[in-house]
Amino acid sequence: MFPRNGLFKDTVYPFTAIAYTNIEIVSIPVKVFEEIISRTPKQLMKWIEIQSDIMEMNIIKIQKGSVNNANQRVITTLAILHKGLGEYQELKGISTISYPLTINDLSKASGTTRETTSSILKRLIKQKKISYLHKHLTFLDTDFFNSVLND
Repeated sequence: MFPRNGLFKDTVYPFTAIAYTNIEIVSIPVKVFEEIISRTPKQLMKWIEIQSDIMEMNIIKIQKGSVNNANQRVITTLAILHKGLGEYQELKGISTISYPLTINDLSKASGTTRETTSSILKRLIKQKKISYLHKHLTFLDTDFFNSVLND
């Protein structure tokens, strides 16, 4: 949902998004959305909760994603993707991301080269932490990725 920030103060929302798969868009004018959440305490509380979760994730990204160790940055990026986009399949004990994710996408998000990201992914595949086939990422060891963000 957009906007994530600037409600009640900005007149222009300068951000964009890219969809990797087909999506449906519902557009609500910002002023209408602001009126709805300002008049509905439950909606406002939910919005504050969402903003708090986003802030928490951004703090984790800064703390864990700005280390010098490229290996740790890639693993942290994967853990963030797992938490934010992973669809948990309880019966199998795995989590998947349902849209294609390229090694270039992962390397950009991790601040590493494609080659470094690729070698780290190969190692994680060998360790049975992930599966990566045809740009589709599956988290096989969900406990491992959950612990990355909690340490």
